[in-house]
Amino acid sequence: MQFVPAVVALIAVGFGNFSQWCVSIDHMCYRTIIEQIIPEITYPLYFFALYTLPITIILVFVPREIFKSWLKFVVWALPLAFLYIATTPPASWAKSSLSSARSS
Repeated sequence: MQFVPAVVALIAVGFGNFSQWCVSIDHMCYRTIIEQIIPEITYPLYFFALYTLPITIILVFVPREIFKSWLKFVVWALPLAFLYIATTPPASWAKSSLSSARSS
């Protein structure tokens, strides 16, 4: 049970790398759903998984009691974090960097 968050984070990082590779190499995924979701879903998912990956790997090796207390914290903290991120207006520099990433 303790390895599940690490596996989910690794899958998300792998999907982020695959989707970027798929769109940039040989236009195999050009005009597909993967290309359309990259800026909105794939980039945030990739970076969230990348930043949580060290924590999830550490949690594989901690005692079960510590893992359960961490899990109780995450059950209410993660939805609040997603809600906060979803309601925060984007910064002007983020809009310009996303539009430049799309054009290149």
